[in-house]
Amino acid sequence: MLAARLFTMGVSFFAMVIIARALGPSNFGELDYVLAIISILSIIANFGTTELLYRGLIKHPERRGAFLGTALGLRLIMGVLAEILLILFAYLSPIDTISRTLLVILSITLPLGTLGLFGQIFMAEARSKIPSIITMIGWTVAAGAKILVIALGKGVIWIALTYILEQTVYGVLYFVCSRDFVRTHALTLSFDRHLVPQFLKTGSAILLASVFTIIYVRIDQIFIRHFLDAASVGFYSAGVRLVEVANIVPTILVIGLYPAILGVRNDSEDEYKRRTRFQFALLAVSGFLITILCLALAHPLIALIFGNAFIAGVPAFRIYALSIPFIFIGAQIINILYTEDLRRSLIATTGIPACINIILNIFWIPAYGIIGASWATLISFASVIVVAFWGSHSRRALMDTLYTRYDPATSRPA
Repeated sequence: MLAARLFTMGVSFFAMVIIARALGPSNFGELDYVLAIISILSIIANFGTTELLYRGLIKHPERRGAFLGTALGLRLIMGVLAEILLILFAYLSPIDTISRTLLVILSITLPLGTLGLFGQIFMAEARSKIPSIITMIGWTVAAGAKILVIALGKGVIWIALTYILEQTVYGVLYFVCSRDFVRTHALTLSFDRHLVPQFLKTGSAILLASVFTIIYVRIDQIFIRHFLDAASVGFYSAGVRLVEVANIVPTILVIGLYPAILGVRNDSEDEYKRRTRFQFALLAVSGFLITILCLALAHPLIALIFGNAFIAGVPAFRIYALSIPFIFIGAQIINILYTEDLRRSLIATTGIPACINIILNIFWIPAYGIIGASWATLISFASVIVVAFWGSHSRRALMDTLYTRYDPATSRPA
């Protein structure tokens, strides 16, 4: 998984840099503005089915066929619904023709992601090799298509079409690779209506938490486009993309180690907590180290990677980079709340920071530009930790999992 993440990160980042340099701040900002809207609608399309299927396959291996069939059905329904909502938004909102065309094209990717759920079969068994290879192939094809579009002198509309190609490749590869697994384990896919309330109940909490999370990650780009202009989105997005590269660390440590951590919980609660604390320490230390590097190398990084046309985004990037430790630690906190099934705490921990981000963006972007958006993002990510430890239920769960009391006589855990 680490190899796949690093490979895809490098390939996609290389393609993104070429796209940014070819399109310039304005057109690149237009594309990133549309992708920010797509990312929010994709959460609705997913509706928590990925997380619920993943957990269901681990806890109830004897019902894999029912969990997989139900998740696929719900994912397809929600994907079509999200596509319809996006098209309505494109035609009812006061946006320009290019943005409207991009939204309509990219709306097709929302239901296309359904077949990607087959990858959870392998992830639940900690067999990440196949999904990792599929990820590398998909990203390589998509990146190659984007570079080809730029080489042929095509515009941003053609780049949008490559995202459809990417989702199609993923879906076909996951479906083909999972057929042998389904046949070997004699899985009969079925839509179990008795599982639907469980998916809807827990999925709605995950949906709200995911929407809130993506809001304080992406909503600033949408506000910048509406309050300022597309070029400002381009300047701001350059720094955001660099921070997203750093987010490979919590993604691997949280998602990649989750089966190993959750798998020992039923056998040893102490071992589960020990592994969780170790994971938390890795996230905290790596977050602070990456922030220091970003602050020290902000100007040369932006100039070298994106070009001098994006230098105006350096101050905003430095402020945005300060949020990296909070992003890493917050990812672990949210993961603990999800594992403990504290749905209300999960919604509050993500919802309150999202509201803070929206309010600050509304007031600070018109007054301070993209600098205001960076400060709003930093404060919202930091508030995740504050809110999580403010609530009594979430604070108790976090302290019980992360805090170890030591016996002063033996200097060992009590």
